Amino acid sequence: MKISIITCTFNRLDKLKRNIQSVISQSYEDYEHFIIDDGSTDGTKNYIDKLDSKKIIYYESKNNLGQPRVMFESKVFDQISGDLVFLLDSDDYLFDNAIKTIVRDFKRFENKNPQTIAYSYEEDYKEIIYKCVNSNDILQDTYPLNLNSNGFKDFLFVQSAQYIKNFNNYFTEASKWYSSRIEFAISKKFIEIYTNKVIYHMDFGSDTVTRGANINKYKDITLFTRKYYFDNFKKNMGEKYIRYTINSLLLNFLINKENKKYFKEYFIKAKKLNFLNMNQIILYNILYFIPSKILFNIKIYLKKRRLKR
Repeated sequence: MKISIITCTFNRLDKLKRNIQSVISQSYEDYEHFIIDDGSTDGTKNYIDKLDSKKIIYYESKNNLGQPRVMFESKVFDQISGDLVFLLDSDDYLFDNAIKTIVRDFKRFENKNPQTIAYSYEEDYKEIIYKCVNSNDILQDTYPLNLNSNGFKDFLFVQSAQYIKNFNNYFTEASKWYSSRIEFAISKKFIEIYTNKVIYHMDFGSDTVTRGANINKYKDITLFTRKYYFDNFKKNMGEKYIRYTINSLLLNFLINKENKKYFKEYFIKAKKLNFLNMNQIILYNILYFIPSKILFNIKIYLKKRRLKR
C-alpha cells in the first residue's frame, strides 16, 4: 500500500522539521509527502529545497490564505497517488512505526472495507478498542467525534483513495472544506473505524486556530459551515449536537458584523423548534446589542485560554 501524507504549513519551520523527520524516519518507505506552504516567510521553501527529497511534493502559495483556501487552490487531492491518505498538521508528528500500524489495521479490517480509520491523540492504554460506525450517523450524539458535546473531537483520519476521490466531488469550493465531509458521509453510507490507539503527537500551541490564531481567515468559513449544517442536516442531528450547532451559528452571526442581519431569522427558527432554553433566549437578546467587534475579541480571548481541544 502506498501512503499519501498531506501537511499544510504557515511559518512553522521548526515544527515542520520535526513533522517531516517523523515521516522520513518511519520504517515504511512507500509514501509521498505533500507540503502545502500557505505563504510562509520563515525559510520553509529553502529548507524543503535543501532536503532535495523525491518523496516530497512542494506547493507554495504566494499569500497566506488559511488552510481551507490553500488546500482548494493547491488541488492536492487531484495529485495524490496513494492507496491511503491522511493530513498531518505541521505542528504534529508521527510516532515510530505509525505507518506500519495504519497499513496493518487496514489489512486487518479489509473484509469490512472501511473508508476511514481514525486514531486518537489521547493516551488511554487500558484497552485498545476499534469501533466500527456508520458514516451517516456522523451528527448523532453517540458518534465518536461528538462525545465531548462541544463540536468535533480531533483524530488523525486515515482515508482510502476512494474516500478522497468521493470527498473531492463535494469539495467544490474552499468554503466547503468542513461541510463537504458531512455531506459526503451522510449521502453515501460507508464504514468508518475509530480507535483509541495513539500513533501520533498532536500539538496544541498558541499558533493553532483552535486557540484563536489566524482566526480572521476562518471566521467566514466557520459561519458558512454552521449555517450549512443547520439548513441541510437538522434531521440528521442528535439533540445535543443540534443545540451545539444552533448556538454556534447564532454566536457566529453576532460576531460577523456583515452577517448580523441573519441573526433574527435563525433566532426565531431556533425558538419555534424549541432548540433554545429560556436562559439562552435572554442571553441572546442581550448579546444582540453588543457591537460585533467586542464579541469577536471576546471569542479570541476565550479561545486563547482553551487548554484542550
